[in-house]
Order: sequence, then structure tokens, then C-alpha cells
Amino acid sequence: MPDTPPAETAVRARTRGAVLDAAAHVWARDFSASLGAVAMRARVSRSTLRRYFADRQALVEALRLESERLLAAAADRAETMDSTPLETLENLIRISVEHHDRVLFLFSDPHRFPSTTEPKPDPTFIDIIERAQQEGQVDPQLRPRWIQAVFYSLVLAAAQGVTEGYLSPGQAADAAIRTLGNGIRSDG
Repeated sequence: MPDTPPAETAVRARTRGAVLDAAAHVWARDFSASLGAVAMRARVSRSTLRRYFADRQALVEALRLESERLLAAAADRAETMDSTPLETLENLIRISVEHHDRVLFLFSDPHRFPSTTEPKPDPTFIDIIERAQQEGQVDPQLRPRWIQAVFYSLVLAAAQGVTEGYLSPGQAADAAIRTLGNGIRSDG
């Protein structure tokens, strides 16, 4: 039998989630912001924040891991939707823009997390692009790795537009999809 009652576990999970969401929101806009700013955004005291995360580095690492997990789950969701390869890319953009704070936290500074900044060839992503090329939806003259890099750049730009407030998530996703489509679609 667990030492912690289920209700308390749920409260702890909600508080931990609120702190991670607050950190993503704050640090997507200003990575130098203090733990006090994160605690204020999460509506918890600094001592409560420190009970969950001993120091800034512990919170940064927890947020990095949680953000990577969240975005991977979003990508899995997009890939399981019944759609054409090009529609799958569009779904990936829409779902990624929903998590704009996490995208900016992970990718806006190429020196923050060097292992996450350079798009590595993702076999599943490359397979989607190659299928789109074979089906005549995407220009076969463009290399899949290039399309992947352009895709990630557009997701980052869309996330920035939402964070800066000049685009809604829907507008940002639509703009990124339109830009991607106009850039990679096959002329045929």
C-alpha cells in the first residue's frame, strides 16, 4: 500500500504540472527569469516550488524531459491520424503549435540544449516525406532532410508568433502550413 494517499498524490501531480507549465511559459519568453517568477506564474510559494525542484537546474532538466515527452506524444498522435502523408505533416504542425511554449523552451536557443537543436534524421519523419514524394504531393527534387529542417523552422516561427501575441495558435498553424505547402508541394 502506498505511503501517500491517492488524493495527495493527485494534488502533488497537479502542483508539479502547474510548476512545469509555468516554467515553460516564463522561460519560453525569458530564460533568465528567476524561480520566483516561475513560482508566481504557478501560483505557488517559492518554498513549495523548492519542495518539488531543489534548484533551477533540477527544474530546467525536468522541464526539458517533460517537454520532449509531450512533443513526442504529440507527434505520435499526429502520425496515427488517418491521413495522407502531407496531411500528417500538417497535423504535426497544428499539434506542435498547441505546445508553443514547450517548442520555444526547447529550441529557441541553439546553445541551451545542444542535443535538441539540430534536426536529426528521424526515420519516421523522413518516411512520411518520402511517401509524400512518391505520391506526388511533395516535390521530389527536395531532399527529405531539407524539408525536415524547413518544417522545424516553421514550427519555431509559428510558436514565436503565438508567444509574441501577434498570431493565435490557429493562425500560426495555418500560416506555417500554407508556407510549408507553397514551398514543398509538387508542381505536378
